[in-house]
Amino acid sequence: SGKTVISYKRTSCFTWIGFTLSFTPVERWKYSLSASVAPYIHTESQDHHYLTAYYYIDITSSVFSGYTAVTSAAFSVNDCLSICMTVEGLFETVAEGNDYASTYENSDYALVYDSYGNQILGGAGEMYVDVSLSAVWKF
Repeated sequence: SGKTVISYKRTSCFTWIGFTLSFTPVERWKYSLSASVAPYIHTESQDHHYLTAYYYIDITSSVFSGYTAVTSAAFSVNDCLSICMTVEGLFETVAEGNDYASTYENSDYALVYDSYGNQILGGAGEMYVDVSLSAVWKF
C-alpha cells in the first residue's frame, strides 16, 4: 500500500588483476577482450527493516571469488571520432560473513543468533551485465 518496508545499501571494495588483448584486424576497426579476477573483496550490506525497527549489517570478505569479462568493438569514423560498443559482465560468488543487528542505525551492533543459540551468518554475492554504446572524440 505504498509503505516502505525495507531499505538496502551495499558497499563493496574489489581489487582486480587481469589482462587485456587488443587487435585491429582491418583498418578502422579495433577489438578488445579483457578478463580479471578479484584476489580480495570486502562487502558491507546494510538493511533497515521498518516494520520491526531493526537495522542489520552483513560484513563479508572473500578471496578469488569475483570475475569480470569485457569485450568491445570500436569503429573509427575519422581521425577524431570513434564509435564503441562494450559488453561487460561481473560475477561474484556468495561470500559468508558475520550478521549484526541493532535497534538504532548508528549504535553498537551485536552478532545475531537464532533461537537455539547458533550464530547466523550473512551472505553477499552479485552478478550483472552492462552494455554501452559510446562516442570517443580525440582532441
